[in-house]
Amino acid sequence: MFFRTKARFFEGYNIAGVVNNLCNLRQLALLLEFTNELDLLAVAAILDACPFLHKFHLSIMHPSTFDGKRAEKTEVRCHTELKEVEFSGFTGTKNEYDFVLYILENAVSLEQLTIFLHPREYEVGGDRWIVTPHSNPRDDKKKQRIIRERLKELTISKNVIITVVV
Repeated sequence: MFFRTKARFFEGYNIAGVVNNLCNLRQLALLLEFTNELDLLAVAAILDACPFLHKFHLSIMHPSTFDGKRAEKTEVRCHTELKEVEFSGFTGTKNEYDFVLYILENAVSLEQLTIFLHPREYEVGGDRWIVTPHSNPRDDKKKQRIIRERLKELTISKNVIITVVV
C-alpha cells in the first residue's frame, strides 16, 4: 500500500483509529511532505495499526523542523514482524535519528535498515521509486560517512544490516 500525505494529517488524530483496517497489511510505503513541524514518532501509531507489517518505506520530501520537545513519552511497542525498513530523504535531524532509534529498539525481528540520503518518490503506475535530484556528490559522501558513524552508535542488535545510500 502506498500512502501520501502532508504532515498536517497527523495533527490531533488518533492514527491507529483511522487506519485500523490495516491489520493484515504486509508492505507499506508512506510519503510525507512536511509543511510544518511534525514529530516523526507519530508515524509509530501507523506501525501499531499494522501488526503483520514486514516491509516499511518512509520517504520524506522535506526535513521536519520539529525541535524534539514531545508532549508525551512515546509508548514502547514491539513490532515482531517488521523485517525491513527503508527511510529516504534522511538529512540527519534529531527527529529522524529518534525515529530510527525507535525502529531499532522496537522492531525486534528487523534484518535490514536502509537509509537513503535523498528523497524518493513512488511512481504510481510505473511501480518504481524515483530519486529526487542530488546535491553535491562530495558533500553527499561526507554526509553518508557521518550518518553511518552515528547509526553505528545507535545500533542495538548485531543482527541488523544498516546501509546508508547516497
